[in-house]
Amino acid sequence: MDIALCIFDPAARKIQYSGANNPLYLIRDKDLPPVDCEKQISCEDIVLYELKADPMPIAIHLEMRSYRAKEFEVFDKDCIYLFSDGFADQFGGRAENGRGKKFMSKGLKNALLCISHLDMDHQKEAMEQTLNSWMGHVNPDTGQPYEQLDDICLLGIKMHV
Repeated sequence: MDIALCIFDPAARKIQYSGANNPLYLIRDKDLPPVDCEKQISCEDIVLYELKADPMPIAIHLEMRSYRAKEFEVFDKDCIYLFSDGFADQFGGRAENGRGKKFMSKGLKNALLCISHLDMDHQKEAMEQTLNSWMGHVNPDTGQPYEQLDDICLLGIKMHV
């Protein structure tokens, strides 16, 4: 099983994150303090920080070790996203060379960067439209729209601190 887990300390305005194969994305204004992370993407006046997960599931694994906890301060209007691999792994899009493609984590990051300024209800609608549009293209193998292959879980939190 894969999981991303957070603990929020409202008094300290800090989040502690740990993940088993599932990263955390944080999107914030570029003028706010940066977050120590493995990867980041800047887009105009915002930055997406990717806090990578430990590469092992919650289960028996070849090499079992403790999960790393990462802590960061949160600011007003920060957006935090936790998710399963289902969105990025969903097939769809326009067929090229006879096959559709996966949405991929790059597509998910770009979609989240485009909508992070919206309130959470509108973010939900935008992501549902994005997914439906992606899956709605015809699968050349079946002549039908692409079917959902896996669970799709995306949790977004906009901080008001």
